[in-house]
Amino acid sequence: MNDPKEKPVRVLLVVDDPALEDKYRTEVEDLGAVCDSISDVTDLSPLFSQSSYHGLLLDVPTSIRGGNRQSELLHRLMDRIPTLRILWDEATQAPRTMLSNQPLVRGVTLASFLNEHCRFITPKALRIHQRDGVYFRVWLSRQPEVDSESERTCTVDISLGGCYVVSVESWEPGQKCWVTFAEGVPLILPCEVMSVHPWEGSTDRPPGVGLRFADMNLRQQEALMARLALA
Repeated sequence: MNDPKEKPVRVLLVVDDPALEDKYRTEVEDLGAVCDSISDVTDLSPLFSQSSYHGLLLDVPTSIRGGNRQSELLHRLMDRIPTLRILWDEATQAPRTMLSNQPLVRGVTLASFLNEHCRFITPKALRIHQRDGVYFRVWLSRQPEVDSESERTCTVDISLGGCYVVSVESWEPGQKCWVTFAEGVPLILPCEVMSVHPWEGSTDRPPGVGLRFADMNLRQQEALMARLALA
């Protein structure tokens, strides 16, 4: 039984069959863990900064049906977090399991995966795009144009999917904003606020917001890739 003061293990389930999702979720929750689910790893964007996970549960048929693109993204995630491949067994009405990247490890059940492989690690946000510690001088605005209310600041990390920007202004998750690069060829990127981090004093992270790049067109994507390549 879990210590009531201890935060429960949180796992992300990747499965594209609603009926199986319910079965897997019941198994996980009966073991005292929290389970979020998606049908495709490209659905991860809204979860990037809202939740962190101790482990990944991957339904085998879903991973096969996902094709090469999903396989590539899944392998990126599996390199960062404990992953259990699962296959529902109709005969036993229970999941069959195999520890990903460690096929020779026998006897790993869902319960032992949660308690031995997940419980004692620091949960991680699952990002498809690797974020690098790159500092760009930017303007953070509540509208597409830079004006007198825009905040002159900088990025702390950035990827093709989003960035963390230092900010002391008041923000809420879900708000729209725009990041304008202050140097080089003009580049304005539409964003969505995913997380807000006020100054805590006890950490090295500056106050700011985690942003997801939203609705970028091809020109904006290419311009961002070029900047990251030169950083």
